[in-house]
Amino acid sequence: MGFKTLDTRIYSICGILAVLVMSVDVIIGIILDPTWNFNDNVICDLGVSDDATIATSFLISCCASGILFIISSMMWMSKDSKLMKMTGIFTILSGISLMAVGILDKTTDPVHQFMVIIYATLFIIAIAFACIEDIKKHNYTLVFGFAILAVYGVISLFGVFPYILTQFLLMSYVFVWYLLKCIGEFNPSTESLRRIIGLD
Repeated sequence: MGFKTLDTRIYSICGILAVLVMSVDVIIGIILDPTWNFNDNVICDLGVSDDATIATSFLISCCASGILFIISSMMWMSKDSKLMKMTGIFTILSGISLMAVGILDKTTDPVHQFMVIIYATLFIIAIAFACIEDIKKHNYTLVFGFAILAVYGVISLFGVFPYILTQFLLMSYVFVWYLLKCIGEFNPSTESLRRIIGLD
């Protein structure tokens, strides 16, 4: 009984929706907010946009995606692997942190900035555990992406790259990684995809 009695597809759909809800909201918000630009703003500025609709939408998407990430984490918790269970635990914590990022907007700085760092760190740790599991299975495709991101992250600490670029690349990798993992869980018949992303 427990997690394994529920359809994995339900959890994977929640994971896919978590990624899409947040991604679509950010893209639309950036397009519609006339004051937002890549030189002066970061993604979280959408939460304090002069346009109340955009600001509210960002809050809702953070909370909705956070909840969906938490639900989808049960997919990893149901695995026999202790490493994947750890991925599930840290996904839950990152989902909670994402909700906090939306609720505690930039007007609460430095609290907001702290929550952003916590959210990103927790999600990266979740992926790291999954990557260790992939290495044990000799599946290196997504691990290479994680390694490249890690090198970029270290270099960015020295202020070499614009913060907004680092933020977008981090968000893109995390979301693409999660999306691929969830798609593989949703459709077990796609053996080649499952092999590439380390689900077999």
